[in-house]
Amino acid sequence: MKKPVVLAIFLVFCSFFAVTAEAAGQNWAVVVNTSDKETAWNAMRVARYSLQQDNSVSVFFLGRGVQAAVIDDEQFNVQELLEDFVDKGGEVHACKAVCDCII
Repeated sequence: MKKPVVLAIFLVFCSFFAVTAEAAGQNWAVVVNTSDKETAWNAMRVARYSLQQDNSVSVFFLGRGVQAAVIDDEQFNVQELLEDFVDKGGEVHACKAVCDCII
């Protein structure tokens, strides 16, 4: 990965955590539209962190993201994060049309 890309990702994460520190009590929506295990895992980490900061958080799995909800990888276990997120009061929604197609 090139240095500018790494720097951009770092700045996005720094700004996110700075914003969430002041944004307790807000409503958050996280949209997962990829089946890439690392990207979906990071999205769920952000959702869980926001929930822990006393925000109301909903995760919506859209398109290929519906497949991400069941990723059970040793390093990027999206399913485990999702179960923890729900246990802590997070809301989860999925595109019914996509669910019907892949089931």
